[in-house]
Amino acid sequence: MPIMGGAVKEESNFGESIREYFSGPPQAPLTAAQYTSLVNATYVPPLYVAGTAAQVLTNYPPGSDPSRTYSRSFTDPGKCRSLHVLSLQADHNGGNSVYGYDFTYQNAPYYFPQMPNANNVIGPAVGYFQAQAAHTIDIQFLFDNWHGGQLGVNISQTVPAPGNNLPRELQGAEIGLSDQLVAAWTNFTKTGNPNGGAAPVWTVYTSGTPSFLKQDIPSSNESAAAYNTAYQCTTGMIWNNYLLYPTI
Repeated sequence: MPIMGGAVKEESNFGESIREYFSGPPQAPLTAAQYTSLVNATYVPPLYVAGTAAQVLTNYPPGSDPSRTYSRSFTDPGKCRSLHVLSLQADHNGGNSVYGYDFTYQNAPYYFPQMPNANNVIGPAVGYFQAQAAHTIDIQFLFDNWHGGQLGVNISQTVPAPGNNLPRELQGAEIGLSDQLVAAWTNFTKTGNPNGGAAPVWTVYTSGTPSFLKQDIPSSNESAAAYNTAYQCTTGMIWNNYLLYPTI
């Protein structure tokens, strides 16, 4: 059958949201020592080859903002696995189409209240944890009035204090992105092809010409080369040397 697969750009920020939310009171961002401990406990056999943890700390040192580093070092390997699995599916799907996506929009409302991170000096909400494209943040673009968590509301993550923690729904160009994705999912469910009313054209993913729909404002097509660079699958960390990939 036709397959659609993908993930958000900062998957691991959801887990870090949970950790910081329950770290207090007072809530505290991830420290360098905590980050190092997580890396050493996670990147070990049998899921990773021996020595991976040391390589992660070399290529993703905690730096001045361990929360931001954690977002990349704990998201990138999953993104590289996604690329590998989509390629396997494209080659073994009985001639049925495969479509890949990469949700990268950074400023959607989130359902955790803003939490402190004095080390964050990037973005409109300086001094706060940045959800960015966290796990599940894309669901509100597909299902009208969807809200995560017990709060029952989505909250602006981009408004700094003292006007922060204000409920906010999708607005402006975000609604346009939502319309595109709803149309694509509807078409895919009906016909196995997400195209037909959604823009831009969502190209078929093949192992020979792999490409993703980069879901952002505006959306665009993303080549495998750009994807590999963004998530260090074949550059920088070169996750392909350390991940144990499935085979068919």
